Amino acid sequence: MELYNSKTYIQNINKILESFGDFSFLKDKSFFITGCNGLICSALVDVLIFADEKFNLNLTLYLATRNINKTKIRFNKNCCKYTEYDSNKPLIFSEKADFYIHGASNASPDIILKEPVETIISNIYGLQEIIKQADKTN
Repeated sequence: MELYNSKTYIQNINKILESFGDFSFLKDKSFFITGCNGLICSALVDVLIFADEKFNLNLTLYLATRNINKTKIRFNKNCCKYTEYDSNKPLIFSEKADFYIHGASNASPDIILKEPVETIISNIYGLQEIIKQADKTN
């Protein structure tokens, strides 16, 4: 991944790790993350991957995505598992996760301007599906 070759990006990830301090409470934990290819959640996934490698946390990251191949290329690490996800469709995911992070959203300004209500409904429906999954498995 090209970002991993960026000295500045790696320094920033390491600063986050240093400022956060103790990661031991995440030992053997799992995360279900939507929007993992977006700006915010892709950085979050990188922080978790680096923390996993640096502190031997044995994390499992379930990366929910519309494009599994793209996500595998971006996050090709042992701690990553991939599942198809579309916020407009029922969630098909049977694993248990300790943390659920819903970062998926239609980020196209044109679509948001043309279909603001539909965009919000999609976000709410996607969140509802994730909450139902968390309730069912936890």
